[in-house]
Amino acid sequence: MRKTVLIVSGCVFVAVTIGIFAFTLLPRPGSVRYHLERLGDLRQSKFISRPSSLRDYCRRDTWLWYLHGKPSIDDMEHEQQALIQLGYFERRELTFSHRALDAQLWSQFRSAVSNSPLAEWRYMLHLDDSRPSVIRVTTCKADIPVFERIVTQIDTNLTR
Repeated sequence: MRKTVLIVSGCVFVAVTIGIFAFTLLPRPGSVRYHLERLGDLRQSKFISRPSSLRDYCRRDTWLWYLHGKPSIDDMEHEQQALIQLGYFERRELTFSHRALDAQLWSQFRSAVSNSPLAEWRYMLHLDDSRPSVIRVTTCKADIPVFERIVTQIDTNLTR
């Protein structure tokens, strides 16, 4: 009897400890941390569209995609919007005045961004074929001036 009480007490202690650990360390849904982690997971996902052939359904990556809840571009947009509403992210459209976005300009832009001291690595870039001189940036408020400076520098360097 005494041994049973000791075992039950030990199990209850472990369960309570795990519960407290999970409650304090896991991000709460709706928090900035939760949405940042979710966005990071979505960005690292290999699949962002449905499998298209029978062969695709047999791949390991497809099964992982299903296990992760079938992440999509729409899910990434949802997380970005949540971060914008929480005031952590901001979205800006940056325009190149002197040139449309082509492979050379894109390469220069990506190189400049990767060499910049960004506060947040989970920035998102959106290109629109109907507006080839515009890049839409979604990132933390502190990094918006960095992106604006990069666009201005590249745009003015092209005119020289």
